Amino acid sequence: MQGGGTTDVAPGLASLGQRLYAFAKGINNALVYANSEQDGHPFGSWASLPGFMKTQKSIATAPFSNRLFVMVRGNDLRVYYVSAVDGQPFGKWLQFPSGGVTDEGVTAAPLGQRLYMFSVGLEGHVYANSAELI
Repeated sequence: MQGGGTTDVAPGLASLGQRLYAFAKGINNALVYANSEQDGHPFGSWASLPGFMKTQKSIATAPFSNRLFVMVRGNDLRVYYVSAVDGQPFGKWLQFPSGGVTDEGVTAAPLGQRLYMFSVGLEGHVYANSAELI
């Protein structure tokens, strides 16, 4: 992939509008990086998302209500998200309203007017939380 990025966890992928987005944890500094390509064109260079969010786990993505959401488990074990309207820059990182903690990566999926986040708690149980983030 263009841009030369390296990571040691699975990247997050999503499409929104006419772009395909890839998100990855930097292998050297654990920052969250993004790269994108317009349909039929090559990927560009990697750029870190605003706010210097760091993670040691894979990155979840979900297109939802004309926005692209990116979710990670922060180094403090809490779940955070950031979003952008199609074609606009990403905003600031916010803690997902669940208030839970995990030492694993998270997954995300939209349904109706809610964005769902699934995680594994510290004791090994699977948790599902949702929020109206729009």
